[in-house]
Amino acid sequence: MAGLPITDENEAVRQQIVDKLSPDDLRDDPTLTRVAQCVEAIYGVSMTHVSLLDREYQCVVGQVGFDRWQIDREQTFCTRVIARNDVLFVNDATEHPDFEDNPMVTGEPYIRFYVGVPVVVGDVAVGTLCAMDNVPHEPDMEKRIEMFGLVHLLEQALGLRLKYGRESVEFALARDLVDARAATTLKRYEGALDPNDRELRVAEESIRSAMDRLAQMDTEAATDLDDPTDVDPSIAERHKK
Repeated sequence: MAGLPITDENEAVRQQIVDKLSPDDLRDDPTLTRVAQCVEAIYGVSMTHVSLLDREYQCVVGQVGFDRWQIDREQTFCTRVIARNDVLFVNDATEHPDFEDNPMVTGEPYIRFYVGVPVVVGDVAVGTLCAMDNVPHEPDMEKRIEMFGLVHLLEQALGLRLKYGRESVEFALARDLVDARAATTLKRYEGALDPNDRELRVAEESIRSAMDRLAQMDTEAATDLDDPTDVDPSIAERHKK
């Protein structure tokens, strides 16, 4: 396997943010799992996950069809996504020079198709949202754009968790927004986008309400970290910009 870049100039700050988000606390998070379910529906694949890249391992915090909690950084495709802070699309990993002899390609779970989008918090990529399958797939920009929309909401939610804490009203509101958008996305890809669907109407109302409240919060004066000493000063500075 070709050597993958597993560090970058922002590694120290990136790791501090991951520590603050706490992969252990987010493991099997219901909201992150719903996002993974959305990606499964969008791409029609057998495996999806949301992950955070820790010091030695990629930690899977929400997943469908992927039963590993930790993966060695040197083996995971997502390390490349985070190091480049860019989307990675692999049509067939057996024909890709960087991944053809990767243990996750030559053995379980026999990855062929992979698409990963970086999740950016505090101006650095801390994790990924990805889709994988055992068979090759062709590029589809519409599906990738759907992933970008989900990633944007994830970044917003994780950013508020970092800024205000996991028990904060702000983070809870952002989770509600992610959940509501996930509900509408699943309905659409399940072919049941009926405007009279009560669940859909409730989800859309939740989206409008959450977006209005988050917009209001953005204009409120008290936007600094509640306790700037609780995180590294360099991270606090990023949130004051």
